[in-house]
Amino acid sequence: MTIPDIRNREQECQVEQTRQQEEQYSLAAKIISIIGMGKISQTEVERSIRFVEGLAKTAEENAAYTFSAPTTKAEKEADKRTGAALRRLTTELSKPHRNRFVASFFDLDLLKKLVSHCERRAIIKLPNPKRQDGAAKRAAAHEAARLLQLAGLPLNLTRDGKFCQLTAILDCGDARQAKHYQPTCRVVKALRNRV
Repeated sequence: MTIPDIRNREQECQVEQTRQQEEQYSLAAKIISIIGMGKISQTEVERSIRFVEGLAKTAEENAAYTFSAPTTKAEKEADKRTGAALRRLTTELSKPHRNRFVASFFDLDLLKKLVSHCERRAIIKLPNPKRQDGAAKRAAAHEAARLLQLAGLPLNLTRDGKFCQLTAILDCGDARQAKHYQPTCRVVKALRNRV
């Protein structure tokens, strides 16, 4: 790398960090506007945002290291087509009259493993699309409840109430999605009242 390349890379990193800080600040501003100015500190709000974002990153990292099953029909079809193409290639390379020079570039054992892997993925049953892991939603709801309690505000369960709006902002960044978070907020409020 040359010195201009290194400087360009450093500038790109600085721009990315600035963008992330602006995004975090805008979320914090939305949350503070919902709770009310002066009722809660900006540092508490930023702490909650970082906590929820950290949970989401951890979940993504853990998912990257597990065997990924197909989640859509398109992925299953692609696996089926890939497996069929690899099987045809394996069959062609195994024929005795083929040029051994070309066949020497391919590891037949590896190709057979890839065929097996693709065919196994193609027959896996798709997950139920209605079921999703609600851990991120629940964590966002717990943090929203904590912020509201710090501000001394009640946990109201109206569809467009502050509790649901804060949960939506912490989870997806959009307060307009608050109506989809009411069941999660209801569960979290019940859990907090039990203790």
